[in-house]
Amino acid sequence: MKNFKFGFACCLLSGLVLSCGESNVENVSNEKDSDTIVKTADLSTDTLTDNLPELGEEIYESKTNRSLGEELMVITSVNGIKIGMNEDEVVSNIGDPEANSEGLEWGVDGRIHKFWYYADSSLVLEFVDSKMGEGYALEIIDIKDSCQFSTDRGIAIGSELELVQERYAKAIEIADNNVPDQIYLGDVANGGIFISICNGIVCKIRLGALIRC
Repeated sequence: MKNFKFGFACCLLSGLVLSCGESNVENVSNEKDSDTIVKTADLSTDTLTDNLPELGEEIYESKTNRSLGEELMVITSVNGIKIGMNEDEVVSNIGDPEANSEGLEWGVDGRIHKFWYYADSSLVLEFVDSKMGEGYALEIIDIKDSCQFSTDRGIAIGSELELVQERYAKAIEIADNNVPDQIYLGDVANGGIFISICNGIVCKIRLGALIRC
């Protein structure tokens, strides 16, 4: 079993990962009976980037950063998982996490947040409880380090900047951001796709909100 403790502070920025909260969280790993078949995912090798289906044309109804981000969060998938999916839907696509945190209520929004970790924490999923009491929904997808999951437009860790600019040309034109070494496709508080560039290649990807404070 993996055990982690995390303290969350409002507006704490670490690369692309921001989190807000009030107290420590104890993580617990998934333990399955020996006769249970668990679907697992290979997160350390190329998956979609080398075998992409034919990409359709970029078409957006959005005219502002906020509406662009909201639209991208609806239409974008990462190896079959999408923002808004419930826990069962995520597991059916990429398997059970290596470790997961217990739920913690955040004072900033009064909701319960919990995290799932894959591939030595190179893929982190954040779930938030539904305001309607219908379980947890996926709210943030963070990709870094060795995880080679990609967006449905074929962008993954290690992708060259030029490929990002090609695959998201129209979104970049709408967003028109001027943040050095970052491609912000959306509104930081309301969500979108946020891509960090290190030495000309993608080093972090976030789908979801960047700041919640």
